[in-house]
Amino acid sequence: MPKRGLRNFLAPLGKPVAWTYHARQQAEQKGVNQLFQMPKFADIVEIEVNPDTAMVEKWVIRVKRHDGFHVYVVVYNEGFRVVTCWINALDDYHATLKVENYNHPQEFAPA
Repeated sequence: MPKRGLRNFLAPLGKPVAWTYHARQQAEQKGVNQLFQMPKFADIVEIEVNPDTAMVEKWVIRVKRHDGFHVYVVVYNEGFRVVTCWINALDDYHATLKVENYNHPQEFAPA
């Protein structure tokens, strides 16, 4: 996670979110319950920082479920818009992850 952007980042936990049409479609197809507000407890697994302003523009959160899966939700800062979501198994080791897109790719190398 880029340190420069963190000082400008305050996750909107507990705030209302708006689901885009695409996100609602994905939620229905994948069996994800739509969140009407950001959960108070979620892991922030990725952030995207604007290099010009050092402000966080997008983040990915992971919400734990009790059935061996996690729900991932992508939220844009502007308007607290959920743009997509998906479910991943706890034992998914991300073999297709493109680590070259990260600041410190060695930290995200698949197991």
